[in-house]
Amino acid sequence: MSAEVQDQLSLLEWRPPTASPGASEQSMQLARVESEIGESVLDWCRERLAAGTPRFHGADLAEHVKRSFGGGSPDSASRILRRLRGGGHVAYRVIKRSESLYELDRVGSATGFR
Repeated sequence: MSAEVQDQLSLLEWRPPTASPGASEQSMQLARVESEIGESVLDWCRERLAAGTPRFHGADLAEHVKRSFGGGSPDSASRILRRLRGGGHVAYRVIKRSESLYELDRVGSATGFR
């Protein structure tokens, strides 16, 4: 990743999604759940990097979300991880797609990327 892209990424701070004014109850609940899971996913990724264990399987993250939130869709964790990546809040590489094996590069925080 170029230094310019890293500088741009370090300026980003993840903000939980919010429902738009006048949104339906379902939309508000979805935004609330995605906000909670998104924060949990970012925390989990930060902990992995801090522990020196950046490689993980998608099932590891799904299990974390399941333990933290008592279930939910098995795809929720990976969908939210992809959304965080798309927003530049987490950077990871797919090591082996057939095994859902990933490696974290950086995770956003209020003070930038680590």
